[in-house]
Amino acid sequence: MKPNSSYRNVDLPATMQVDQCWTKQYLPTIMLWAGNYQEIWNIPDEVLLLHAQLIFDAVYKELNINIIQGGVIHSLIAQHISEWRSNFGSTGIAIILDFLM
Repeated sequence: MKPNSSYRNVDLPATMQVDQCWTKQYLPTIMLWAGNYQEIWNIPDEVLLLHAQLIFDAVYKELNINIIQGGVIHSLIAQHISEWRSNFGSTGIAIILDFLM
């Protein structure tokens, strides 16, 4: 395993990248779930892993892959959620600055 921040989409198994399923189906579904989670700023790893696996099994029906903590899939999901949260913060700051100026 690599350090979490060094994983990239190219590290995913090739079967997961067919037809851009990772970026067009799996990640949007994960983000939809995360956006509906009761506390989006604090999603425990156990909860994320459970739901990531459930979504994975629904999207990639033909693959038998288990998502493990710190593995490529978990790390990329956590990275995308972190970037998504960061965008909220940046947008909020921009709105406040615009309002105050």
